Order: sequence, then structure tokens, then C-alpha cells
Amino acid sequence: MQKTPFHDESGKIQFPWEPITDNAFIYRLPTPEKFNPTGTVLIPDILKEYFQPGLGILLAIGPGYFDKKGKYYPTPEELKPGVLVSFDPNVPWFMAARGVDGRFYKVVVCRTGDILGIVEEE
Repeated sequence: MQKTPFHDESGKIQFPWEPITDNAFIYRLPTPEKFNPTGTVLIPDILKEYFQPGLGILLAIGPGYFDKKGKYYPTPEELKPGVLVSFDPNVPWFMAARGVDGRFYKVVVCRTGDILGIVEEE
């Protein structure tokens, strides 16, 4: 299981925000050091901010939303805090949240529609 600055010593997520509707907060995993499957191409530091794979740990997710006609769309049960997700790397919204160590960390703010899927960990 991947750890984030929001995991306490027991491994539980301690995230200070509770999202509404179908909003989600994701801790983006750091950009890898190497690029291709064989791991032979290094990514220069100057380009790391442009190479974002869109992988992260789901910290919190809202219950769902109502459309304009009043139909309710619940959040899928599989999307729960702690799972590794693939999301649209072009999501432009971020916020600062305080981790368990008291420091602030950048967190992605998106909707469930921006989450592309759950990544199975080996």
C-alpha cells in the first residue's frame, strides 16, 4: 500500500477535508525518475513538472450528486480513500492541505468523472 503525508503511524488516512457532491481529493504520486518500461530513459528535473502520469492516492471522495432532473448518481463503491487511482493529468485544480507532520502538501481537486480507473497494486 502506498503511503502519503496524510497517513498516520497506524496506516489510516488523516485528511482534514470532507468533499461534497462527487468531488475528490487526490495526493499525486511523485513523477518517476525514469520514463520507459525498461527504465533506461531519465527524466531531467527541468521537465518533471510537464511529465505527470496522473497517478495518485485517493484521500477523500464525496457521496454523489443530483442532476438537473433530480436523479441521484452515487459515487461508485470501489472509489474509497486509500486506493491508487489513475486520473486525468490535465486537471488544473489544486489546494494545500496539512499532512500529519504539520506541513502543507499539494492535493489535486477533481470530480469522479476525472478519475479514469483504479490501479491494481502488485
